[in-house]
Amino acid sequence: MIRVLVVEDQELVRASLVKALSACEVFQIESLALFPAQLQLKDDPLDLVLLDLKSVHDPDASQTLSKLAAFRRQYPSAEVWVQSGSDDIRLMRECIRSGAHRFILKEHLLAEIPLLLESLGERADRRARIEKMIRGESPTTRRLREELLWLGSADTDVLLEGESGTGKELCAAALSDKLVAVNVAALPAELFESELFGFEKGAFSGAHASKEGFFEAAAGRTLFLDEIQSLKPELQTKLLRVLETRKFRRLGSTREIAFTGRLICAANVVLAERVAGGEFREDLYHRIAPVTLRVPPLRLRADDVERLADDFLLEFDPRRTRRWDKDALDFMKTYEWPGNVRELRGLVRSLCARVPYPVLGLEEVKAHLSRWENAGAPETSSGDAEFKVNWQEGLDANINRLEGWMLRKTLEKHSGSEAREQLQIKRSRFYEKLKAHGLFRETED
Repeated sequence: MIRVLVVEDQELVRASLVKALSACEVFQIESLALFPAQLQLKDDPLDLVLLDLKSVHDPDASQTLSKLAAFRRQYPSAEVWVQSGSDDIRLMRECIRSGAHRFILKEHLLAEIPLLLESLGERADRRARIEKMIRGESPTTRRLREELLWLGSADTDVLLEGESGTGKELCAAALSDKLVAVNVAALPAELFESELFGFEKGAFSGAHASKEGFFEAAAGRTLFLDEIQSLKPELQTKLLRVLETRKFRRLGSTREIAFTGRLICAANVVLAERVAGGEFREDLYHRIAPVTLRVPPLRLRADDVERLADDFLLEFDPRRTRRWDKDALDFMKTYEWPGNVRELRGLVRSLCARVPYPVLGLEEVKAHLSRWENAGAPETSSGDAEFKVNWQEGLDANINRLEGWMLRKTLEKHSGSEAREQLQIKRSRFYEKLKAHGLFRETED
């Protein structure tokens, strides 16, 4: 049953609201100015709060607004609707900044309640899915979950920005349980149109049968385009045309098909900086980023490291035969995790596969992190050591090691700016790569 708190000092108004909420479990209090003295819920969860802004106990709403933040901390899952007869926009802004989710005029409240209750059930399911997927209890993670919760109920397109390994695809899946995922960087330019828009039989040599593309497959669902920053300029133009009209054609067809899905894009860079540098079309950027959500790196979520490490340990050791040594956990909380959550998960998987005893200690953790940080780097005894493919790893892991090896190799012989010129990459991308491989300390410029 939906649990609702009605905060209202006028008895007749309160009675009307309780009647409209007859299908819910309703609690009542005259004013938030009396919180927590008159509220006997303790830490039980609430789904909805209908909050009267002003009361005889707090005629200027100052106490209500001052206590709203503490109330939200105690009941983080509650959706707070402020009701008032005032249409002062400054007051509305102050309510939202203090922690309310929506401001509504009293004259509209009774009409909105049925729609609100209908959405609360969907919201509860969405919250449960998000909490299961986005784990951790740090303030940063809680804010991320709240943002995902609100964006999940919206129909707008979203751009997710964050470093590699932070979990952008997981966030996309939390926003929509009907996800069609495409890694743009893995699509060859010559196959871009046929893969995204599909093709008709005979459209080109080898097209022996018609095939739907990703846009068509995402009809009524969500299309997730990962690593959108890697899209070449000529392909940006083709994507822009589709997003402007929300229509596309299969290759070899004259029939337009409407794109009825939602679009979520992801970038492991700050895409606005690419726009400023002329590497990404500004008009396309505004099309894919009406809302931008930044996924925080793991170093800003240090309080979550132990929880995530335990979860991954259970994943790779379901019989619970291993445990963490305290020194190992303390070290992992202070480690910067350049590979973010993906690196932490990989560390736990490697430890479970290679450590033959039940306690995972600091020495084991450091040894495995050191092995990864130096993987592919030239040996100290031979500056000309060559990169070697590890066939036990996948393609992506080898490419990542090769990239790190090339950066280290170049930085051994050149300064930062010279290394960038030698590698023939733009400044912004060069610094992204240095950051991804933890190499900032090896160059001062």
